[in-house]
Amino acid sequence: MSKPSHHILNDDFCTSRQSRLFPGNAVFDNPGALKRYEAGQDGETYMYIRAPCHEAQGSSGAVAAHSGSVLIAVDGGCRRNGQPNSLAACSIYFSPSSSYNRAKVLPADRVTPTSQRAELTGRIMALEAAKRLMLPRMLMPKGKVPGLKQIVIKADSEYLVRGAAEWISKWKRNQWKNSRGAPVANRDLFETLDNDIKELEDGDVLVQFWHVPREQNQEADSLANEALDKREKGIRETNRQAKIFVLCLEEVPLFNEMYAGFWNTLEDYAQVQQETDARSALDYLGAHRPDKILVVDPEVANKRKHQALLSKLKEYVSSGGTVIFCCIFSSFISPPELTAFFRTHFELPWESGSYQRLTARINQIAAAKVPSPARLPALSNQKALHLKNVAHEARLYEPFDGWDSQRTETPAAWTKIGQGWIGYVGDINNEEATVQIILGMCGL
Repeated sequence: MSKPSHHILNDDFCTSRQSRLFPGNAVFDNPGALKRYEAGQDGETYMYIRAPCHEAQGSSGAVAAHSGSVLIAVDGGCRRNGQPNSLAACSIYFSPSSSYNRAKVLPADRVTPTSQRAELTGRIMALEAAKRLMLPRMLMPKGKVPGLKQIVIKADSEYLVRGAAEWISKWKRNQWKNSRGAPVANRDLFETLDNDIKELEDGDVLVQFWHVPREQNQEADSLANEALDKREKGIRETNRQAKIFVLCLEEVPLFNEMYAGFWNTLEDYAQVQQETDARSALDYLGAHRPDKILVVDPEVANKRKHQALLSKLKEYVSSGGTVIFCCIFSSFISPPELTAFFRTHFELPWESGSYQRLTARINQIAAAKVPSPARLPALSNQKALHLKNVAHEARLYEPFDGWDSQRTETPAAWTKIGQGWIGYVGDINNEEATVQIILGMCGL
């Protein structure tokens, strides 16, 4: 049976300085209690996860459900560690059926993957996931459940737990030199992790790390190993994996150069087919039905040249398909062309809006309709060609004020057309948040 939670989980714990080491033995007295708690996190909503708080339930002393704290298990593994052909993956685990459980194979194009980089990347991925669970306090309506107050990262690597919780402050004071005077390994990831922690702490969220035996971290370990197995064996479960069709008819060299990283990420999750010729695209769509179509440049908007292809896209959407206009589509289309395009071909009242950088918050009504809402960042700061005259329920992001105004602009939109869906992402800079938005629209 679990004990009542440690005093750091009191409602006012964020008002005082706390250690980044989580005293797990003071909260759970056996592995069974921990498993019951993690299973309790299955009662999730989009923004909050059920987690323990300082109150006990009845006379049993069991930890009560609470949305102010969350426990995330992370793990990382590397096969052929230290060798040129190493392969590494990391994972985050919330609960048995959580939609936030995730595993990721590390890219090998810049830095050789190692077990330590996999572990660190897992921690960064966990904090990024936690941010998506948290609404900024300034946006919370009075009387509503407050946002996250505490995040506990559970891992079976003592070195990395203590590195994040204790040693990082010493390294910074020593100009990123360790106790032997040598440069700290994986400094780039430790700096990213430290910045993420500080961002959350500045929002009155306590971030702590808990070292557990390997047997208490089996679920996260399994997720990472499953990702490695799939990649190493070359398993492509085509009957379950999405087929993404990318249409780029004119700005091919620019797209290929600017979005090379995005392309690699997309291929991690789906089978990707690109066409750069309108006739070939028509032939492909006549013989195949992809799960999603990405229109990444605006050449298709040329009605005189591509009427047949436009008709095919409209037919595809009406019958249940999804078309997403993204990447450099917004960079090379004029405002009048954009307005006419959506109105003429998809009977949408969307119009070209301002071209600027704005910080906006997620609109949960629209986000709930996206295939993978957990992908969407809570906040968006994009330099984008915005849309106006978009219905509230179709605006994925809205500014902090005037959200109920019909004049509100949005950098990203998502709406149903017939049996299918249309998405728009106006960002012009290929920012990481934008990649996550597109992956979310693709259901990846």
